[in-house]
Amino acid sequence: MKYFIIRDNSDVDSRLAIFDFNGNEVFKVSGEISGNNQKMAISNMNGEEFVAITSSPFAFPHFRVRIGRKRIIFIMTPQAKSPMAIYGASVYFDGVLLTGDYKLTDHSKNIVATQKHSWCKLGECHELEILNEDYTLISLAVSSAISIYYGIYDENNTVPI
Repeated sequence: MKYFIIRDNSDVDSRLAIFDFNGNEVFKVSGEISGNNQKMAISNMNGEEFVAITSSPFAFPHFRVRIGRKRIIFIMTPQAKSPMAIYGASVYFDGVLLTGDYKLTDHSKNIVATQKHSWCKLGECHELEILNEDYTLISLAVSSAISIYYGIYDENNTVPI
């Protein structure tokens, strides 16, 4: 399944809009920012929340994620070899945080999702393709965290959208 993630400034709490391949908005990321702390949620268009994401400043940017009863932590590190560590899920990150181009693999090294900087009908976006539907919510959470923290950049990596 392909999703397109764009910045959403439609109201004060909106952060990202997530569209399906046909251009229908299927999820939204909304939340509040208080100082350096962020509380966000991924919900469907009926307002049903699927993922809760919180972040606060530490030595490295990190996000605490709740998917149902499962707790996961993403830590973004300055290491080029592994720029994001994911704890609490059997998913591994391989890619570039700044551009949002990456793949997620499972413990058997099967690719479960890929994301790349792209252009969609609504303009500049991140294109997220989920290859294994069992990883939909974790893939949306990783993509949202990267898109919120680093922004969606142009092809020269200079203009956050």
